Amino acid sequence: MLLTDWMNALAEAGATPLANKRYETYCEGRSRGLSQADAWARTFRKDQKIPNNASNRATACKLEKERPELAARIAYLTQVRRAETGPDGIPEAFGHADLVALSLEISEALESALAAAQKSSISNTALTRLKQVLSAHLARQGKMADKGPISPSNAGQSAAWERFYSLEVCACG
Repeated sequence: MLLTDWMNALAEAGATPLANKRYETYCEGRSRGLSQADAWARTFRKDQKIPNNASNRATACKLEKERPELAARIAYLTQVRRAETGPDGIPEAFGHADLVALSLEISEALESALAAAQKSSISNTALTRLKQVLSAHLARQGKMADKGPISPSNAGQSAAWERFYSLEVCACG
């Protein structure tokens, strides 16, 4: 079974909301990026005493291991959230010009951050680190070679940054 087939099967398995409301609430919390402990703590009613963080984490970890329907639901909800919150207009394949344009946007953002940092009360160490990040990014930008259109490695990921970093063109983030 190919990885994409497995992911599609997993997504189909998680498409149906869970009958147990507590588990569904937990899965929604996990898909929003909450830790296992925080997501499990949210499943308690307001009048219930919430166990300590370690207990919540252990219970949630055990649930995710022993109940594959929870893992499938979390994966499905996470995938749906990424599709909903991902930026619009991302091309299916990046050409060299697209990568250069994205790299220039990153350069502008780093230069703006540096200018703002120089006007603030940021420490010299942090300011030096920011300068190093900008200069490293600019050096990598100059080394970008035209290799033709590049297709994203993970079709399920829609964020431009994930695609850009997965191309190993720039690692300054």
